[in-house]
Amino acid sequence: MSARAIAIAEALVDALNAAGLSQALNAERKWVPQFKLEDEHLRIAVKPDDLDWELISRDDRRQDYECELWATKRLESDPESEAARKEEIDGLVLLAQELMDYLEEAELEGLDVVLVGIACDPICDEDAIQELGRFSTVIKVKYRLLR
Repeated sequence: MSARAIAIAEALVDALNAAGLSQALNAERKWVPQFKLEDEHLRIAVKPDDLDWELISRDDRRQDYECELWATKRLESDPESEAARKEEIDGLVLLAQELMDYLEEAELEGLDVVLVGIACDPICDEDAIQELGRFSTVIKVKYRLLR
């Protein structure tokens, strides 16, 4: 992992924490995205993930850096109330879309990179809901170094 991958992850953390989104969030860079089960606030772990270099010519290469954003929040609605649970999860899925929309437009401060890909998989981890009572999603972003 290069220092550039870490710098991109740190810039993502700064951008997310400065974003004025519909729900308050706390992003931090982590190598292992683990959260306390009792923590009820929305948490986002930004993890540098993949580095892909492709030789384009003898003197030129393309460098892509991927980070994962692991978002999780303890569900507050009654698990027995399907309507309340659905409404709460719908709001968190909308927040994931809001994060993606924000990242599509955000510039990473001090870095000469451009966003070339963004994906959300899974959009909602059903095992985390059933087993832990938590909403969890993973957003993957890919940045390309401009040279």
